[in-house]
Amino acid sequence: MDVGVRQATNRTPGVPPDVEIFPGTRVNAVVATIGPTTTTEAALSAGHISTGQHLTIKAKPIDRHGDPPSSFGPLFWPTQGGDHADTVALSTLGRVRRGVATGANHFFFLTDDEAKSIPNRLLRPGIRRLRELDGEVLDQSAHDTLGQSGRRRWLLTLSGPKDIKAKAVRSLVDSGEAEGYHDRYLTRIRKHWYVVEPADAPHIIVSLMSKDGFRSVLNPLGAIPSNSMYGIHLDDPSVAAELCTWLNSTAGQKAIQSRARHYSDGLLKLEPRDYMAVQIPAAFRPAK
Repeated sequence: MDVGVRQATNRTPGVPPDVEIFPGTRVNAVVATIGPTTTTEAALSAGHISTGQHLTIKAKPIDRHGDPPSSFGPLFWPTQGGDHADTVALSTLGRVRRGVATGANHFFFLTDDEAKSIPNRLLRPGIRRLRELDGEVLDQSAHDTLGQSGRRRWLLTLSGPKDIKAKAVRSLVDSGEAEGYHDRYLTRIRKHWYVVEPADAPHIIVSLMSKDGFRSVLNPLGAIPSNSMYGIHLDDPSVAAELCTWLNSTAGQKAIQSRARHYSDGLLKLEPRDYMAVQIPAAFRPAK
């Protein structure tokens, strides 16, 4: 018998909504295979299902002696222990926000060739994909390298009809409408489809999903990331460089991954609130 267990918006039939099946973990889906009935003690195994080229199940036997665990989550996913006196949540240093949601990144993030005729006041340094960046610092030199590679590194920041009076801007907006960008969901619900939400530059840019480690990039340039990344906005920017180095360290990666949601084929993902809960050394805590 296969039983699908979901702890999210889809509740398990017969389970009260206030019951956490896997407390302390972020559960996506669990499949429990039970049976056949035997007259002897049956083994209990827990593991992961991989849905790559071939369906594979990697499981390990679980010791069933003694009292049952308070949570079955750790049988499937590694979790970080409770908070310790020598650690604090990242939320004590600031906030984590998703990058700017344009609704049409190909239109709003411009290459150097596309941006050269646009007034500078209507452009901000940006980054569309973190994988396009080499290194752990997004400074002017790194941003220039993106431009030399033909990457889309300028965010178009129009404020309203007065900004599209310039011939080059009007032409760009017209070409966007010809491509249908104005009729996408996010652009369609705006007063002016070509005006993106205001965005503050984060001090650190971080990846939101990964199979082999979460990147943290220092952002002294003040570039605006797309919504394929998160940004850490610190109350005290002076700790940004040291914090970024720690997040990229072995200890930092372990802390981040312990808060991640587990998907198929080893993919890990964090929501902003998961990042906010990451435990970091208490030394980063602001002095009272």
